[in-house]
Amino acid sequence: MKAKSILASIFFFLVIPFVSAGDFNFSNIISINIPPQFEILSYNQGLSFSGEHKQCWYNIAYEFVCVNRLFTLEFSLYGNSELSSAIDLLQCPGKDVADYSVRFGHAGETEILLKKYKTSSAYTITGHKYSFLGTLWPSGVTSDFIGYYLKIKNKVFDECFVFLFNSWARLGAKNELYFIEGSFSDQLKKEDRYIQEFYSLIERIIKSLQFNASSRDPIPFSRNYSAYARDGSLYAPTAEKIGLREKPSIASNVVGVVSDKPYRIVGIGKETTVNGKKGYWIRITPAFGDSSIGWTFSQYFRKMTEAEVEDFYGGFN
Repeated sequence: MKAKSILASIFFFLVIPFVSAGDFNFSNIISINIPPQFEILSYNQGLSFSGEHKQCWYNIAYEFVCVNRLFTLEFSLYGNSELSSAIDLLQCPGKDVADYSVRFGHAGETEILLKKYKTSSAYTITGHKYSFLGTLWPSGVTSDFIGYYLKIKNKVFDECFVFLFNSWARLGAKNELYFIEGSFSDQLKKEDRYIQEFYSLIERIIKSLQFNASSRDPIPFSRNYSAYARDGSLYAPTAEKIGLREKPSIASNVVGVVSDKPYRIVGIGKETTVNGKKGYWIRITPAFGDSSIGWTFSQYFRKMTEAEVEDFYGGFN
């Protein structure tokens, strides 16, 4: 892959300011504190409406890196109100509203959290009673599930779910979670310290949640963030045994090896020369499945053709 083939993306990366961890207030509806151990790659807001259930769904998805793995943490607010009320509250263009049919837009994990909230002893965080579920959740795209449910008070939204999928497997936990039954905390105590610390950071985020918190400069619905170009392009390796490094440097630790699969570029570093070839450090992650992330050299990759990308995604249909 020639260095010129990624020059168009490089300009995009350079003009996007880096967003650091800290407090994020979205439209004065929900305030979230992201700890500095989580490197934010993107956050995205969306509004959907179920005509069948008369339910509005406001979703915020954070994509972040921790322990050289990529994770997505979702905050989903729901309310049985008119769509026009949600549009007015979020200042959301009507054309950006999506449709959904399944209640709460998710499978059975939401129903289990609701049942636990109603029938079992729940916890209290920042004045809000909540239920928790940490379980094995085998499905087509899910291996495990961590979830929280809270009741909130808002003009439009009155329920909040927090979802974290596939984290247990991605962290390389040695012990398998139970399916529905069993104690997540007991299993967690058997794991390495870095895994225990990861979930303590997730709990810290939950404890930071505030609703209807006012701010002089709330993040509006229209202001999403991505540290990389999300144009759907995929890249394939052109060599074998390519190392993935923790940082964009030959001296950095090797954290993995590139597989023969499509990758996304989620960061571009400085121009450099490796083995006599001039190119750029690129940060990559697999397009599907594996959540590993690391830095490598652009000259070892080529941009896949549209036909190759279509064939790749067609395999999941």
